[in-house]
This record gives sequence, C-alpha cells and structure tokens, in this order.
Amino acid sequence: GAPGSQVISGNTIEARRTGIFHNLHYGTASPMTFSNNTIDALANANETRWDGIALSSLAVPSISTNNTIDGNGIAASNLSKGYEIWNVAAPITNSTITGGSVSGVDIGVFANNYDGYSSDAPDGSYATISGVTITPSITGVGVRIYDNALATSHAPVRLDLSGCTISGGLEGVKFEETQAGTVGGTINNNNISASGIGVNVNSMVTSVSNVFSVTNNTINITGQTAGANPTSAVFLRQLTGTTAATISGNTITGPFYGYLAYNLNTTPVTEIDGGTISGVLQGVAFINIDPITFTAYAPSTATVKNVTMSGFTGNHPSLPNNNFHAGVYTFTSGSNTAATLNVTLRDLN
Repeated sequence: GAPGSQVISGNTIEARRTGIFHNLHYGTASPMTFSNNTIDALANANETRWDGIALSSLAVPSISTNNTIDGNGIAASNLSKGYEIWNVAAPITNSTITGGSVSGVDIGVFANNYDGYSSDAPDGSYATISGVTITPSITGVGVRIYDNALATSHAPVRLDLSGCTISGGLEGVKFEETQAGTVGGTINNNNISASGIGVNVNSMVTSVSNVFSVTNNTINITGQTAGANPTSAVFLRQLTGTTAATISGNTITGPFYGYLAYNLNTTPVTEIDGGTISGVLQGVAFINIDPITFTAYAPSTATVKNVTMSGFTGNHPSLPNNNFHAGVYTFTSGSNTAATLNVTLRDLN
C-alpha cells in the first residue's frame, strides 16, 4: 500500500483483548509502523489474556516507536503482556520496538515460540528492543524469552535488549528453554531493578549462531531476599555451549548474590569481567547443587576477573548455611565426584 497506509500513529486505544495486532505479513507485504499510540487495557470477564501490541507471523519489518501501553485496567490476569512476539522471522533487526513505555502487565515484552497463538511458531521469534521503559506488576517480569515445551519445532527465540529501563517486578529479564540452543540474546546497557532476580538464565546452550551477552548494565535488587529465597543480580543456571557468554562491566547493588552460578560450562570458558558489586552478602557464588531442584549436581568452570567488590552487608539467620559475607564463594556437596568447581580468580579488588 501507499506509505500513508503503512502507519498507525497518534491514536488512543482501549481494548479488552489486543490493542494492535500485526499479523500474517509475508513476501511483498509492506512494512508497518506503530508510533505514539496510547493503549489501555479494558477489563472484561470473558477474556483470559491481553496484549498491548501483538506481533505474529511476520517476515517483513514491523516498527513500534514511542507507544504507551498500560495494562493496569485489568483487575486480575496471569497473561497480560505489553508486547507479544510470536512467529516473527529473522533477522533480529527486522522487528524493532523503540522508546515508549509499558506498565501494569505480567510481562513487559514476551518473545516465545508457542504461547502467542497457542501453537507452534516455525519461524521462532526475533526482535530488537531499545529505549523502552518497562514497569511490570509487582510479581511480573520485564522481558521474557521463552521456549515452550509444547512447541514442536522449538524454533529460536532471540532478543537484542539495550538502553531499556526495567523496574518494579520480581524479575528483570528471564531466559527459559526446554530444547538446547533455542533461546539467546544480548542484554546490554540497560537499567534493571527488580525484587528477585535482575537477569535470570534458567537454561541456555550457546553456539556460534546463539550468542549470549550481559554487558554494561546497571542492576539494582531491592532486597536480599524475596520471600524465603535469596536474590541475585545475575543468575546463571545451566549455561553451557560451544561459545563463551560475554559478561562484563555490570554495576550491581543490593542483592544477596551479585552473581550466582550453577552448571556454568562453556567452551571457551565464560569470564565474568569487570564492573562493580556492592551492598551484597556475597559477590560471586558458584555452587554444584541445583538451587531450584536441590537434587541435581553439576560442575562449573569459569573465570572471575577485574571485578571491584565493596560494602558487604546483610544478616539472614534463617539461611544459616550461607549467612556470611564473601567476595567469591564456592560450595560443593553430594557424592558426585565429577561435580567439581574450577574457578580462576584474577585482578579482583
């Protein structure tokens, strides 16, 4: 169509299910731009989910700029999202979300390969997110990158996140995969504040085509426990693969753990390099027991270098096994002799 019909801009939208739905654009379809729209959620007892803007089944550019999305109008929902990204084809720069804000939702930006349409997404989900202010609900997640077990193709889910401000939720950014090598992305130059975990890698396998980086972010955790659980700025669980993750230059304040790692095993070895950690109980912790299941054991190999740590604080007598201050903490348990920790420390302050 003509350029004038390729833009949806400057509107005020109140919707009970989806504010804007960009769907089924392939081949020679024109790119679409959604800019400066205000989208509010409208409560309705017949609805079980809500999307501010849904991007689905796309292979042409989709450009979202400076939209204001507010999900607070929904009284109760476990499925409200600011942006939902499903079956959006590579490259990662094809679909972009820039500026604006998302508030009052369960997930600020949700990239997935099944949930968006309750069916498999053979093209996966790719997008670049920059400069967005995201304020999820108190138990919510700012950005979620998710490989659903119900997906049949387990197509890649990849996001590039930079320059965003995320605050108010339980977790800032969360990666989850059920099939190796499915989720990945870059988390760089963001301001992240959360009550539980800043960047949560639940499981990830890296490769040349699936890189992962967490660099130059400012991460503040608002307390050292979330309920009965210790908090962490960066949680690296089951991070393995054939390329090293890039983790460098992050400024961390406030959690129980600055970095917590279990089964961190990449080749080459991943390095936690530079940055600062302050106001924590423990700066960098490596453990050989899965902190989620407490039944599995695995080794880790990593390097920690050039990190400045200071201002250790906190006292948690309800957690006697790890209630002490430490710059770098390693803990092994169990009878699995292969579940060893090989951690190299260099030039720490």
